[in-house]
Amino acid sequence: MIIDHELRCFENLSQKEPLLCSIDSIDKRFSKKKIASLLSKRNQKNFIQSAVLVPVIKKDNTLNLLFTIRSKKLKSHSGEICFPGGQWSDKDKSLVNTALRETREEIGIPYEKIKILGFLDSVPTLTGFLIHPIVGIIENEISLKIDDSEVEDYFYVPFNFFANKKNKITRIVKIKNTDIPIFEYRYNDYRIWGATAAIASSLFSLLRLE
Repeated sequence: MIIDHELRCFENLSQKEPLLCSIDSIDKRFSKKKIASLLSKRNQKNFIQSAVLVPVIKKDNTLNLLFTIRSKKLKSHSGEICFPGGQWSDKDKSLVNTALRETREEIGIPYEKIKILGFLDSVPTLTGFLIHPIVGIIENEISLKIDDSEVEDYFYVPFNFFANKKNKITRIVKIKNTDIPIFEYRYNDYRIWGATAAIASSLFSLLRLE
């Protein structure tokens, strides 16, 4: 069970729930103007709204992040490492509902097992998505049931891995004369990069563990 002193590091998380189509809380490392200039004209003003759950789980007496590996059957980003989540649906009452629904569909964790701790700044992508990260904790270890049409596998990474600054790689990539930061972590044989790594970096910077 997660006890109170273990949750204190999450006190710096925003408690302001992201609103659909809100662009006010974009991660300062990625300005709307900068990203929009690299998108197609169609997507410059209309990001595709999506939400992910950043799942915290206590395992082996330590706090961990849970990551999933996208199925190789998928047409886009197959085999990549990510957090459970996906595109907002008009049936979703909120972006939190999107993240919880997708988590249940992808890895079988029911809503009632997840406690929402707070929210991170939104991360825009060069594919035109605006990802809203929602941090949630699963207080008791649970057996996951993955949907193999979407998820190939999953794994855990302990918090102390991210607390070591040497484990984060930061590169600046120039695209159309615009500098874009790219983040990456290498954990065992797993490569965590792109938006997923940016979200993890944001979390541990905010928790002051990075």
